[in-house]
Amino acid sequence: MNDEPLEINSDNHPGTGPHTGTSRPRPRLDRRRLFRVIAVVWAVAMLLAAVIGAMLNFAEAARACSRGLGAAGAGWAEVTFRSSISVTCHARGGTFDIPMNGAAAVVLFGGLGLVGLAVAGLVLRIAGD
Repeated sequence: MNDEPLEINSDNHPGTGPHTGTSRPRPRLDRRRLFRVIAVVWAVAMLLAAVIGAMLNFAEAARACSRGLGAAGAGWAEVTFRSSISVTCHARGGTFDIPMNGAAAVVLFGGLGLVGLAVAGLVLRIAGD
């Protein structure tokens, strides 16, 4: 018989290479990126909450007008943009203005903030590709 030792090529036989039994190390968590993502998600959530709350404020004023304002009775409402932003209630007892400057400012600046975040996200995504 042939007395020469058998040569084993570790590239062709699984389980015999230098990486046998070791698992790949997990990639490290990028804390900065995670913090940025959390900050953007939080900012979007807060802006949406503020805008939705202000819109509900307008809806509540309009609903109060349609249900009736005390002795003035029920009427219809419209948003007016004069010297101030208000919900104008037209009822049989007269016309009443309900000032909404605070809610309007929240809608305006909250909406601009959401648009700004969306544009910044698009610009950063395009620049990253």
